Amino acid sequence: MNDYTTYALMDASLMMDADRKLWTKIKRRPSWLVSIFERHAWDVSPFIVDIEAAYLGSRIGAVMDMSNLLRTRAHVSFIETSLSANDLAEHFREFSYVVNEARGELTLRFADGIAIPWIQEVMSPEQWAAIHEPIRRWLVHSRDGRLIALPSPENVKPAASPLSFSSSQIAALEVSHEPDQLMSNLRAMRSDHRWAATPQLEIKLAEQILNVWRESGRTNSSTLLIFARAVFDSNGRLLSLPTLSQILSQDDPMLVQRTIEHLVASQKSGLS
Repeated sequence: MNDYTTYALMDASLMMDADRKLWTKIKRRPSWLVSIFERHAWDVSPFIVDIEAAYLGSRIGAVMDMSNLLRTRAHVSFIETSLSANDLAEHFREFSYVVNEARGELTLRFADGIAIPWIQEVMSPEQWAAIHEPIRRWLVHSRDGRLIALPSPENVKPAASPLSFSSSQIAALEVSHEPDQLMSNLRAMRSDHRWAATPQLEIKLAEQILNVWRESGRTNSSTLLIFARAVFDSNGRLLSLPTLSQILSQDDPMLVQRTIEHLVASQKSGLS
């Protein structure tokens, strides 16, 4: 007999179209949906969907509508556990934030299917064991859409909550997040634009852009977006331009932007 239940884990803060998040605007949520945060914060709360209960209540269509509000399928993960939905939510409430000596309490976005693999990688074995302990299997989407299991925790004593992250762990998470944040900012500039042939290629180019950007020493976010847009518009060819490092190292940010914009304008005739 199978004693495990499969739940979907989503995050309302990652959903588009606030007017369609109807369960966040009513006093009583559906019985098959359990939010992690208190009711006043349902609009930005991670939440658990009891898939079997939703199916038995003929509400799978509503579950699909919820998943369609997410910016990408990768934001949905699946958890197999012997816990009830309420007990799983109570477990996650213990880890809804981490503490850092320099920055105080920080929200831990464990329901972000893109972020949780980075979080797992920077955690100590004891910290990961604390979160994963009651979970049999935790499935997330890879960049190519496949479902893959997060690593099972090592045989160690789980850390106590709240988890304490070092400054190096916080820095590692910020670096991991940068390529996706860059793509999010680019999509805000051109909402219906296809930036690359595949999501994997998008992230690969975003990582290359950020590597070059860090080496240049530049920090202006507007210039970064102009540079990134030019790289994507050139299908990555701009990164091979011999004079690129000299262009980015110019002292005047406006001159850097104008030079890059000139390169974008000349792309139809090819980059030299």
